[in-house]
Amino acid sequence: RLRVIDLILMMISLWFYPLLALAFVLLPTQSWIKPLPILLLLSRVVSQEAGPILSLVRPYLTAALLLSATGDVLLEFPNDRFFVQGLASFLLAHVAYALAFCQQVESTSYALVPWLATAVLATLLLPRLLVSLQGSPLQVPVLLYIAVILVMNVTAALVSPFSSQLCLGTLVFMVSDATIAWHKFIQVEPHRNAVVMTTYYVAQ
Repeated sequence: RLRVIDLILMMISLWFYPLLALAFVLLPTQSWIKPLPILLLLSRVVSQEAGPILSLVRPYLTAALLLSATGDVLLEFPNDRFFVQGLASFLLAHVAYALAFCQQVESTSYALVPWLATAVLATLLLPRLLVSLQGSPLQVPVLLYIAVILVMNVTAALVSPFSSQLCLGTLVFMVSDATIAWHKFIQVEPHRNAVVMTTYYVAQ
């Protein structure tokens, strides 16, 4: 019997592969190559023999990686044509990751350091971002995205047993997204692409 998460994965697949084909035709080579490492990760998640934990979280990880690859393609279109759609894809990817982490959360489990690091990153970025986005139609989508990625970081810190690699991955993901936001809304960064792509692939 199909579960809701299985139906969601089917829907994501139905829109992702035609999108990748369209990107192959319309975008420069380096643009459509961007999601390929994520697809390799996805193949690893899908094909790996499942233990108890992977069986529990695999549907959510599959959804997160498919949505991430979708966001990769959408954000590569010129003139930010599909920026909001790409942002929405990554927002849903973070929701899927958070749901995966919630499968292993215990209320008595917490780690202070990841929470503090998340708070520091948010404190450094949010005031400048709020000023830059004032009056922009992107203000609500961007703030909603920030709220979701903060939730993902918090749930990662609640996973039991505690995983430093998991927390580091979510924090690095936040650094990657913060770099994009800083470059797009606050100040142009000349080395933005190198920083974003390195942190993004490390985080995934």
